[in-house]
Amino acid sequence: MSAGTLVLMFRLPLDRLPLDRLALDRLPVAHLPRVLEDGAYVAIGAAVLGFQRAQVARREVEKRLPPLVRDLERDLPGEALSVAKEAVAFGRFALHVLRAPASRPNYP
Repeated sequence: MSAGTLVLMFRLPLDRLPLDRLALDRLPVAHLPRVLEDGAYVAIGAAVLGFQRAQVARREVEKRLPPLVRDLERDLPGEALSVAKEAVAFGRFALHVLRAPASRPNYP
């Protein structure tokens, strides 16, 4: 699976649904496409909202990262500071890779 791919998996316990109580003979089949379309719109809307929330959280982390790095540079001893700088560089690289379009499978 590449970056930028969203996979949603749902488990529906069909054995616990009261299918015997459904009046399938009275189901207006003409409305079925519209009902399925509405369900698809709801699912896509929920996915978009979830993605937007993740983007907001990512931006908040990006805002908090520079002050944390300055504090680390001030408080850590030499060798620990070099390890921390490598970790920060790796984090920035990971964000860069996550932002890359999914159409570039061999990125970077």
